[in-house]
Amino acid sequence: MKKKVIKRKNSFIRKKRGGIRIFVLCVLVIAALVLGITMFFKIGGIQVEGEIRYTAEEIIEKSGIKKGDNIFTINPAESERKIKEAFPYVENVEIKRVFPDKIVIAVESAKEAVYTRSDDEKWLILNGEGRLLDITEKHPKLPELIGAEVTANGIGKLANFRDETTLGIFKMLWDELEKAEIEDKVTEINLSKRYNLTFDYSAQVMVNLGNTDNLAKKIAFAKISITENLVENGKGEVKFSDNTAKTANYRELTDDE
Repeated sequence: MKKKVIKRKNSFIRKKRGGIRIFVLCVLVIAALVLGITMFFKIGGIQVEGEIRYTAEEIIEKSGIKKGDNIFTINPAESERKIKEAFPYVENVEIKRVFPDKIVIAVESAKEAVYTRSDDEKWLILNGEGRLLDITEKHPKLPELIGAEVTANGIGKLANFRDETTLGIFKMLWDELEKAEIEDKVTEINLSKRYNLTFDYSAQVMVNLGNTDNLAKKIAFAKISITENLVENGKGEVKFSDNTAKTANYRELTDDE
């Protein structure tokens, strides 16, 4: 009996020692990997891609990423947030690791959409999402947004609209104008009346959209109607008989109207 107990005890000790050896070996392997990553995966180059009004040096500085940093230990999400907060004209940014030692910062520029007057007679420049890009004293060459009662909330931040509904209507309308590829022809957008949204096409044609029902169809039909009817230096008006947007009615205007 004593021999069996001793054998079992020795077997247990051997297994315990074997487990300890395996644990120590795993720790050493992990330590070696960490040391290898720290020693051999240092960032040797940082590249900025995309057309933007800021310099590559400014973008890199605000990212907080430096040559010599470890490529695995940087926080891309945090650096992307810092860049977007620092530069209002940055719409999107993505930081990519290119092994073995390179970082690429891909930047997409924000597009100016409209301007609106501020209380102090300056101009607020917004993108299509309603984010404030700039405040300027120089009159912008952009469509004017009327009836949204926009006020500044800090450059780079979402502007304060009359209410959330008005902001939603603006975003929806601008998105459809872009899809129809006529946003560069728009000279004015009027959101004063939600049931009678309007925009000016090349300062020649007033397009009466009614409410937001079938907005994409209305804009598409309006574009076709203008293309077919607008003459050089002419003026016109587009209206819809109802919100089903089955047809767009074009009326040529006289100089007095």
